[in-house]
This record gives sequence, C-alpha cells and structure tokens, in this order.
Amino acid sequence: MTDWPPGGGEMARRIRAHDWAATPLGPIAAWPQSLKTAVDLMLASGHAMQLAWGPERIVLYNDAYAPMLGSRHPHALGIPFREAWPDVWDEIEPLVRQVFAGETVRFDDMPLVMTRRGYPEDTWWNFSYSPVRDEAGAIAGLLNVTVDATGQHRADAAERERDAANARLRDNEARFRALVTAGANSIYRMSPDWRLMYQLDSQSLANTTAPIENWVDKYIPQEDLPAVLHAMETAIRTKSLFQLEHRVHLADGGVGWVLSRAVPLLGPDGEITEWFGAGSDVTDRREATERLHKSEEQYREMFGAAERRAAELGAVIESMGDAVYMGDAQGINLANQAALDQLGYASQEELDRRIGLLAQEIQTRDAATGEEMSEQDQPFSRALQGERVVRNVKVRHRLTGEERIVRTSASPVVSGGRVLGAVAVNTDITSAVRAVEEIRLLEERQAFLLKFSDALRPIADPARIKVVATGLLGEQLAVHRAFYADADNGHWIVTRGFERDIEPLPERPFEMSACGDWIVEAFQAGQSVVIDDMATDPRLGSQERDAHLALQIRAEVALPLVKNGQLVAMLVVHSAAPRAWSGPDLALLEEVAQRTWSAVARARAETALHLADRRKDEFLAVLAHELRNGLAPMVYNAEIGSRSLADPALLQQLSARTGRQLRHVVRLVDDLLDVARINNGKIQLDLELVKAREIVSQALDACRADIDRKHHRLAIIEEADSELAVRGDRVRLTQVVSNLLSNATKYTDGGGTITVRIAREGEEAVIEVSDTGIGIPAAALPQVFDLFTQVRNQQAYSAGGLGIGLALVKQLVEMQGGRATAASGGPGQGSTFTVRLPVASATAVELAEAAAADASSALRALRVLVVDDLRDSADSLAQLLCLEGHDAEAAYSGKHALENARRRRPDLVLLDLGMPGMDGFEVARRLRDEFTGEPAMQIVALTGWGQESDRQKTRAASFDGHLAKPPSSADLQAVLAAAPRLPA
Repeated sequence: MTDWPPGGGEMARRIRAHDWAATPLGPIAAWPQSLKTAVDLMLASGHAMQLAWGPERIVLYNDAYAPMLGSRHPHALGIPFREAWPDVWDEIEPLVRQVFAGETVRFDDMPLVMTRRGYPEDTWWNFSYSPVRDEAGAIAGLLNVTVDATGQHRADAAERERDAANARLRDNEARFRALVTAGANSIYRMSPDWRLMYQLDSQSLANTTAPIENWVDKYIPQEDLPAVLHAMETAIRTKSLFQLEHRVHLADGGVGWVLSRAVPLLGPDGEITEWFGAGSDVTDRREATERLHKSEEQYREMFGAAERRAAELGAVIESMGDAVYMGDAQGINLANQAALDQLGYASQEELDRRIGLLAQEIQTRDAATGEEMSEQDQPFSRALQGERVVRNVKVRHRLTGEERIVRTSASPVVSGGRVLGAVAVNTDITSAVRAVEEIRLLEERQAFLLKFSDALRPIADPARIKVVATGLLGEQLAVHRAFYADADNGHWIVTRGFERDIEPLPERPFEMSACGDWIVEAFQAGQSVVIDDMATDPRLGSQERDAHLALQIRAEVALPLVKNGQLVAMLVVHSAAPRAWSGPDLALLEEVAQRTWSAVARARAETALHLADRRKDEFLAVLAHELRNGLAPMVYNAEIGSRSLADPALLQQLSARTGRQLRHVVRLVDDLLDVARINNGKIQLDLELVKAREIVSQALDACRADIDRKHHRLAIIEEADSELAVRGDRVRLTQVVSNLLSNATKYTDGGGTITVRIAREGEEAVIEVSDTGIGIPAAALPQVFDLFTQVRNQQAYSAGGLGIGLALVKQLVEMQGGRATAASGGPGQGSTFTVRLPVASATAVELAEAAAADASSALRALRVLVVDDLRDSADSLAQLLCLEGHDAEAAYSGKHALENARRRRPDLVLLDLGMPGMDGFEVARRLRDEFTGEPAMQIVALTGWGQESDRQKTRAASFDGHLAKPPSSADLQAVLAAAPRLPA
C-alpha cells in the first residue's frame, strides 16, 4: 500500500487503501501531479469538498463531506459522479457540463430530494462547482465545495410557521372564549410544581390574572385535598396527564364538581416548564349519574404537547369526548374528530359547507317529538341569531344511517356586540336513553312473565298448559302463530295454540325430515333455529323453503327440548311476514319455553302423584278387603269346628275351606314381600337349567284345585320338544306361570277355557297362557303390568287380588333376561299373556343332574325334626309332614331339640330362630359340632323374619336354607327334595 496521501484522517486512509487500479483513474503511482495536488488540497480543508476527476467523473471526497452522503458513504469513493448521486443527477448534470466547459457555478438554497438514509427527504444546499485543470491546462476535474443548508432552512420555516400560528391565534381568540362559554370549561396554567397558579379564566370560579400561591385553599374543599394532592404528585412524578374529578368552591359561594385535566409542557431538556389545564363543570352530570346509576364519559384528553398558544384551541377541542364544531353563516370552519365521527365526515374540508346542507344530510329530528327540524330551528342556526340553546335532538349518521340522541348546547360567538359565529357542543346521551328504555322493557317483560306464571300455576292438564302458554306468548310477541309440538317416532305431533290472521296448521303429524336435515340436527344438538326470512335464508333448500311457505311461514323461531340426549318437544313461533328477531325476543322465548316445560313437568308429576295416591288408597282398600275375605271363612270354620267335633265329614270340609283361605292370605303376604325385595334389589335368584315343561307342570299342580273348582277346561299345547330348557330360578319361574294361571282362572267365568302353549320361537322359549274371560280394554293394556293396577272390573270375581301379581310377573321375567307381554281383543274377548325367555343349551352333566333330581323324589321318606317354641306351629307342620309320608317329630325348645337329635339323628331340621333360652343359632351351632358324619345334616331356618338381611345372617351361621313362615307348598317341597337322606 502507498504512503500517499499523508494524514491520519478517515478518507486519507481509505484513499490509500482503495484499489484504484480497478478504476478508470488507474493506480495512484500513475496519477498526474495535478490530481494529487487537488486531493491534498481537498483533504487538508475543513470544508466539505468533493472532487470528480476524468471523463468518468470519478468521485473522491474528504472527511467533512462524508456525512452528507449518508448511507452512500464509503461506497461512493472511486465510482462515477452519476452513480454516487443517481437521485439528483438529472438536476445537477447540466451544472457539471457547465463546469467542464470552463465555468464556475454557485447556488444558494438549492432544493434537492435525496435518498441518503433509506428514504427520500427534502434538502437544501449552498455549493460552488469549480473546474480543475491538469498540467496541460485542460479541464480534468470538478471541485465541489458544499454546505448542507437543510437545517437552517427548516429552522427558518419553523419560525415563519410560528409567526403565522400566532396570527391565527389572535384571529381565533374570540372563538376560543366562546368555546369556553359553550362547554362550561375553566382554563388555567400552573407552575411545574403546582405551587403557583399563573392564570385562571372561568365562568363559575373566581378568576385570577395574577399568580397566586394559596389557590388550593381558595378553590379546593378540605375533604377533597388528599385526592387532589395525590393526583398532582403522581402527575409531576410521571410527567403525565393530570386528571381528576373533584369538588371546588364556586364564585357564588357554592360548591360544584369539575373534571380537571392538565398536560405538562416540556422544555428541550425534557423537564416540565409549566402545566396547561382545563376544568369542566360536571355538577349536572354528577347529579344525573347518581340518579341513573350510570357513568358517562364527558371529556377525553384535552391537550397535546404542541406549539404553544396557537395549538391550545385545537388541543382543547380534540381532547373533549363531546363533539364540538364552530362556524358562521358561511359554514363550519372548525370541528374536532368526535364531531366528524358523530356526523359521518372524513375531514374538516368535507364538513365545511352551509348549515342548511349539513342539516339536510344528517336528518336532524327533535328527540321528544321525532319531527324533522327546519334549518331555522336548528340549535346552531338559532345560536347564529344570538340565542343560547340547549336541546335534545336525534342525529342520523349520513353514511351508516345509525341514529344517535345528542344533547346540543349551542352558544353565539360575540365580539364587540356583534355575532361572529356560533359554537355547538353535542353530548351523546344515546346510552342513557337506551338504558332507560331497556329498564322499561325489562319491567314490561317481568310483568308479562309474572302474569304468565300466574296463568299456568293453577292448570293441572299439560295440554291445557301448552295452549294457554302459546296464547299468551303469541299476544306478547305479536306473532301470527305459536304452538308446541311433541316428537314421536320421526314426526311432530302439534298441539295447536295461538293463531291470528293465518291459516290453521293441518291436524296431522308432520315429518321431521320435511323441515330440513340441518334443522333436525340442530334440534337434536339442543340448538334453537332462528330464521328472519324463509324466502332469502341461504340455509334452506328449495323443497324446505316451499314446505314452509306453503304454511304461510316467512319467519320462524323454534326452540327444542332435549332430555337424556333425546329430542322430546319444541316451542315454535311463526310470522307470516319477514321479521328480524331481536335479542329481547329470543330471550323472552327462551324464558317462556323453560317456564312452560317446567309447568308441564310439574303438571305431569302432580298427575302421577295423584294417580299414585289413588292407587295406594285403592290398594289399601283392596288389601283390607282381601284380608277380611280370607280371614272371615277361617273364623267361621273355627267356630263351626268347635261345635261339630263329632262330625268327621264336616271337619274335613272345614279343613279344606280353611286351607284354601289360608293359602290365599299367605300368597297375599308373599306377593307383598316379593315386591318389596325386588324394589329394594334384595331378591336373590338361584339360576339353574330348568325345562319349560317342568315349570308349567309345577305351576299347574299349584293352581289345579282352583281351576277345577270353577270347572274350567284346561288345554296344554306343546309345540316344542320336551327338552326345551331355560336358565332361570325354578321357584320364581313357577311363581310367574302360577300367577298367570291364577289370573286366567280368576277373570274367566265358570266353565271357560284356559290354554297353555309351550313353544320355541327362534332363540326364545315361549310360555303362553290364554283364556276366554272378560278381556282387557285396549286403553288399559299399557298399564296392565303396573304395580297396584287392576284394569279389569273384578267386583263379580270373589278371588280378588292386590294388583301386584302381574307386576311381579314382569319384574321376575325381566330379571332373568326375558320379557312379558299382554294382548286382548277387548272386553269379552279373553286375554293372552306371553312369557319369553332365552333358550339355554344343556350339557350332558346338567341333564344327568336334572334326571337325578327327578329320581330323588322316589327315595325313601325323610327323618325330620321341627323345632319351634310355638307348640301349635311345630305340631301342625310335623303332622303335615307325616301325612306326606315322612318321619317327622316336633321339639319345643333348644334343649329338647338336642335331646331328640341324639336319640334319633334327623336328615332335616326345620329350626325356628327366635326361641327363649337357647335360640336357633345356638342350636344349629351345637348340632354342627355334634353331628359331623356324612351325609351332612340339613338345617333350614323356619322363621317369621323374611328380609334379605335375615337370610344373610342365617347363611353366615351355616344354615342350608331359609323359609319364611308359613312356607309355601312349593318352597317346602323344594327343601324336602334337596335334603340328603341317610342310608336306610
């Protein structure tokens, strides 16, 4: 690298380091002396200089010139002049040609638009272009001595603008005073620390033109001092807006409220030089706010840090939240942004027109009467005539059409007794007015809902509730049609309600799909459907639209009721004309729907409760009747027997009658206990493989006496093979068929026919019991299996009943995986009850066990010990067992039982639990301890305690079974059949 040019400046270093061989100037060693001399002169100068050399005008420059290049430095070094300044080349290229023609060119304040820092900017320059000659005297280069005058030019322009602003301020002084009058503002100036008030200009406060230090004591009540001082300290510390609503002492001696805002004016060093503020009298607004409980924003930021007094008027206007505009008879010449927004104008220029045209465009109307206001009646026009006007008006936005309610306060601008113009301040009170209207509508809605609830409360009929509800709703909403519809298997079943000036709906089910799949899907999701105009709603297909229009439906709201994921019903209102449903409309519909559905549910619940009470009363009456009917013959028989002991034939007849009535009473008690067990989930099923044929056979055995007594013909139809089997509880299934046979016997006149059919249909075993009896009305069939229900008149049928037999049938069958149904052709046409159970496949082992069980009945008699402290009970059961061929003895205490068992080991012990001294649990424990051989002794509890908790206790005590007193013949036979026998 060469050591020329000398010097430690940036540009000297860059020139030395530059690759000049790659430029038209060539390497430095080949430069002419005239070029080096010019470069030395340029680098040594403290003025900004640029040298352009050679035919390509290659650029070199010094350190003072580098900042003028901006982002072009240092890339401008060594490139042609036109590439260094491409954006201004068109302006300076003629000057460059003049210089290379031998002229020296000078310019002052030459304006150029340059891009020096990545963006175009206006610049101004003082410069001279001089020719530089080589050794031969020819012009080889251009020397540019430049001064950037942009800063000075801008300072001069700012000074001129300030002078103009001061002139404008003086012109607007009268208008500024009028603004204070119209807006009820106070203007003040404060020292940086707020200790000194420089000036106060106010309508309602005591004015001051001389600085005062005790302004706080003079203007601020003692109670408001802490808040005012705190707000002042915060504003001073943060150099931010002071804003506070507080009380002040008025000039008339009273106390009012002001909204005070002040902005800090900052000096060049960023410190506060003074505060400029405005106070607005908000006493009226505060009182209105307290009455209406609603805060309204009155003012916004009043001032920005701008040019001094020339910008104060604009800052005050723009900072006000209210719309402010000023003008004269020629038009509006000043408006803040709030006014432009309120009236619908984009700019001040667009607003600047005659007030008559302005009123015509914004369609101003009187807020109270709604009448359009003439040009002469406008508050602004009246203010131009010298009036001060305060009036509520409705203003329609000229672009959007939205109508707002404003309180207009207009005042004349007066100077020297002459009206120069007017100032108007518009306060938007739409929210307050609407709030009052919303309260009125809310009160009206609450009154309607109260009337609505009062009207529904006494109605007990759900259908009537729907009619009354839709009638009230239709009147309230002024619709043409309102109704409820219940969902039923893909159809709507309509309950006709309110209809006015519209054709009635056809009295037929409506297919849900006709409404439109999307509507049905919305209903199923619990979503309401709102349609303002059927003719234009894009969601409707042509068929859906035509279906609605055919029913005179142009607008609709439908609210679904979904329970447990199922669509249950809907509330619908129709309008025969398009209608934009409002938010209050939809809210009222939601509330009415909920209240109506609640009322319907209440009515149904009350109806069900009344029905349950009636059934309970009927049940208790029937129970008393049945118990008396059963007990009366037994009482008579006992009396007759005590008088006829010598007549064996009569005694046998009395015994048979007593046995029948006793079985009837026992069956009543057993049925009641079974219902209680099932309802409490405490019934236990002993599932095994059972043949359908055996179930029917055992049931017939239990009922044959009653069938024969009424001389019924009995027909058995077996359509399945004898091995048809189900998996169920043998005793309970026998009970089911017995109940059906008993029902058929009871409700068939003497000499009738009862048919039992056994069949297999698919994978179901069918047991069907038919009779030629009194039949069942069609309307009663759905309730035939309900608890405590007797749908057939039984006054002529002496067997009676509690209305729980068929309920037991249904519950017991369903517990074993089956189903029970009833059918009848009507009164006098007989009845058919069908039980269907899943078919079970028997294994060889199970069939063998069943065969063994059948064979066990042929084994020898049992040795039975009956233990009960009630002697009559023990003796009667022992005698009954002896009559059936068993070896039975009775014992009357625990001790007596143990002695009997040691003397004669029993196969089966029927043991009472609640005996005095040694109870049944202790007797069972001792018997187990003493008799340990095989087969094990069978010990079965025989007790009056029959709850599931009692059975659990006996199972825990190792009893083999549990019988409730008195045991049924079937239960007793089952225990006898299951008892193991000792070898003979």
